[in-house]
Amino acid sequence: RDRREDVPEFARAFLEERKANLPAAIIAFNPNINVLSEFTTDKAALAAAVAETPTTSEGTHIYDAIIEASNMARDAGQERTTYVLLSDGANFDTSNSSLAEALAAAEEANVRIISIGLKSDQYTPATLKTLAAAFDKSAIVPLDPAGEKFDPNRHQAMAMIPSSKPAQTVVQVFQKGYLLHDR
Repeated sequence: RDRREDVPEFARAFLEERKANLPAAIIAFNPNINVLSEFTTDKAALAAAVAETPTTSEGTHIYDAIIEASNMARDAGQERTTYVLLSDGANFDTSNSSLAEALAAAEEANVRIISIGLKSDQYTPATLKTLAAAFDKSAIVPLDPAGEKFDPNRHQAMAMIPSSKPAQTVVQVFQKGYLLHDR
């Protein structure tokens, strides 16, 4: 299944979970880089920017987009920024930039990149895996605490229920969580 139509849902979920005081910017890219929202904390402006699935076309330039976004973060005075790259991973030879240039720009702007692969006819996981390896500290790790001791720093209790397990043990998971940078 082609998951590109799910991009608005992924983006909205990310924006809902981010700290409200942290500015976010929305950039769409294919052969062209389109800034849908400059850095802002305005929830309405960000929601409007991700309300529809971006127009897709062949000729994605991931590396060019990373450099542009890094420059945008630097020019906006952002001290540290995280990008969530939703992509099928295809980076066409017509890109003006290399992986090394993109990684150097991101490092110079103090940027982390979290890549999420979207299945499509051109799905190319190698590019996304290379980015993930370069930013492995940015990996999103699923959290499944069933059977573990309850940790109020990582878990949210919905109810206490009778169980044969020791006290303070997570018995049932209602919604899977994720760790980013061990948080």
